[in-house]
Amino acid sequence: MAFNVQALDALERAIEQGVSKVQYEDKTVTYRSLEEMMRLRSVMRQELGLASPHLSVLSSHSKGFDQPPDE
Repeated sequence: MAFNVQALDALERAIEQGVSKVQYEDKTVTYRSLEEMMRLRSVMRQELGLASPHLSVLSSHSKGFDQPPDE
C-alpha cells in the first residue's frame, strides 16, 4: 500500500484530536480504535522513511562485592 505525507498528517491530527474519522484529499476513513490508528501511523512512518530508529540502552550494575576490601 502506498502512503503519502498528507495521509500521515491527517491521521496524526485525528489521533491528537481524539477522533476516529480521517479525511484527506478526496478520501474519508473511519477507524475502529485508537490502537488501530497508532499501528497504522507506525507502518506509515516506516514506509515513508520517517520512523525513528530503535535505541537500545544497556546498563551494568555492581554491588561492589567483586572488589577487594580496603586495607
